[in-house]
Amino acid sequence: MNTAENEIIRKISSGYNLPPLSSIALKLIEMASDEKASLYDMSMLIKEDPALTVRLLKLANSPFYRIPTAVSTIEDAVMRIGCNHIRLMALSISIRDTFPLEKHEQMDYEQFWKTSLYQALLARVLAQNLKSCHPDEAFVAGLVSEIGILILFDLFIKDKDRDFKVKLYPLEDLLAHEEQRYGINHRKAGEAALRFWKLPEPIVECQKFYPNSPYSGFTPLSFVSEIARQCSNFMIYKEIDWNTFYHKTQNEYNLNQEILTEIMVESFNTVESIAESMKININRQSDIEFLVGKAHDSLRKLSCQVESMHQKSPPAFSTIKTAAKEPIVFETLQAVAHEIRNPVTILGGFARRLEKILAPTSKEWSYVQQIIEESKRLETVLSTMTTGKL
Repeated sequence: MNTAENEIIRKISSGYNLPPLSSIALKLIEMASDEKASLYDMSMLIKEDPALTVRLLKLANSPFYRIPTAVSTIEDAVMRIGCNHIRLMALSISIRDTFPLEKHEQMDYEQFWKTSLYQALLARVLAQNLKSCHPDEAFVAGLVSEIGILILFDLFIKDKDRDFKVKLYPLEDLLAHEEQRYGINHRKAGEAALRFWKLPEPIVECQKFYPNSPYSGFTPLSFVSEIARQCSNFMIYKEIDWNTFYHKTQNEYNLNQEILTEIMVESFNTVESIAESMKININRQSDIEFLVGKAHDSLRKLSCQVESMHQKSPPAFSTIKTAAKEPIVFETLQAVAHEIRNPVTILGGFARRLEKILAPTSKEWSYVQQIIEESKRLETVLSTMTTGKL
């Protein structure tokens, strides 16, 4: 640790330049370690903040929790959802309220919170699917994953370093730039801040795992948070295409592609209700349209590849003679077809899953139908080419 980094972490660890969390949130954190604290105590504490009470009740009755019957009091919400759920959601709301939601020439706070919220939702659903860590802890870990950039922004960038414009993707470039320019990166600043706010240690530990970090303690929660970060970037930044994203998550993390599709689609189911509670601007329709557009572009490129193969290759792979070196040609063409079939199948599966949550009258639904039909056509063409059946 260099001298500059040491000094900055020391200051942040003592609360320097950190906005305070709400007193209610801090008391809820303390209450988590108090064995004598009751549901009643938690309910009474939350009621001290009427605005927080209303937001938590609205959240409790939203698709985010899927409670079969509506709750009308915070006591019911705490009982139905559970102390830990309520505490972590109150903490998430407090953290969001602590920082601004505005646009600055060097930092788009609105984009920051949008990316962070999707990461939080993706982490929560992924934790539920993998059953490897607490879903609500995963939500908070995802939400605060890059919180340190807001701290470094106020310390070094805002109205000071006007040549630098914050962009969270690619994260490796941002972290390296921060280290070089300020002697510390925002993940290290985030770790110090979360410890000062006394967040649960498993959530704090997630700050240590990031691309090219020396940290090797890949906990289940840090794994979920990192995958969610990559998914949220994929859903928001146009630079990342479908094939690159799915290849990376499958080859590097051995993650089931159906789970990835599921968590992305499921995040759209709950994003508006949680965004409203946390006062984050989200346009679900626009976000779905963006992702469907990416899928459509990828499928069009795959279609061009298939058409090119169909024109240049023999009528069918099975007709290739097996003499001399020709079996190698056959195997190569089979491998190429397999490489194309995988993303085609994934895109078709994504479209069919998304179809279930869209209104048939929406523009996105019609786009999804086009993807479904085109993926079916390409799968048929690939099957014909590899079997020789016309």
